[in-house]
Amino acid sequence: MPIPHPVRICRFGRLVWLGLLVALLTACGGSDPGDSNFGTPTVTDVTVDRVSRGQLSTFTVTGTHLTASVDFGAGGCDGMTVLRDSTTRQRVTCTPTAAQSVRFTAAAAGTTLWDRTYTGATP
Repeated sequence: MPIPHPVRICRFGRLVWLGLLVALLTACGGSDPGDSNFGTPTVTDVTVDRVSRGQLSTFTVTGTHLTASVDFGAGGCDGMTVLRDSTTRQRVTCTPTAAQSVRFTAAAAGTTLWDRTYTGATP
């Protein structure tokens, strides 16, 4: 019986180990930070670049577990768009209407996480 070539054994061994590694990692599963069941959302801060009638405003929301389960509101603003950057930072854009203030809110599962009115300079 011939002795197998060492390179063939080495390649086969790598394939076996790679297969086992993939199987173990797949079986592990784990939690996705974007999963709504991962934790309770919190909002720690909301900043805005400007509040000026007719100009696009960007609200930057920071916190934890900021998933699609968090609803944002912007009273006094039109065309609100949520840009979901990560589970710790979201951006919300909108254009303030006639008023020079925007009431920004964030809520999840019926709980208010943030409610503040932001006022811009009067022209």
